Amino acid sequence: LSFLDLTQTNNILSLDGLGESLKHTRIEKLKMSSNGIGGTLPDSLLQLTHLREINFSHNQLTGKLFTDIGLLTNLERFQIYGNKISGTLPTELGRMNRLLQLNLAENNFSGTLPTELEQLTTLRSLIIHQTSAFSN
Repeated sequence: LSFLDLTQTNNILSLDGLGESLKHTRIEKLKMSSNGIGGTLPDSLLQLTHLREINFSHNQLTGKLFTDIGLLTNLERFQIYGNKISGTLPTELGRMNRLLQLNLAENNFSGTLPTELEQLTTLRSLIIHQTSAFSN
């Protein structure tokens, strides 16, 4: 299994156990947008070391981005727009050195944009509209 698209299936309530369930696969693309999924982004995603694309847009995700998110260094597209994720952006995002697109729009982030984002030399698209105000 390399690609899993569960967009608009409406029968997923949370992401708990997701990484554990898929850890023995070589999944590269994971799309679960528009499902009304609640809860937080699970750190078990770190078990999915082959991931190149995550799309959890337009759900009801809350909480903060866990700092180890930067360990997903194979990610090229990280899309979590249209949720209720809050807090500051972790500086570890700067470790995602293959990232082409980062879409964090329509969430409740605050604070400053980490200067470590400048290390993302492959980044072509940073989308942060309609978030709480960033101070830089």
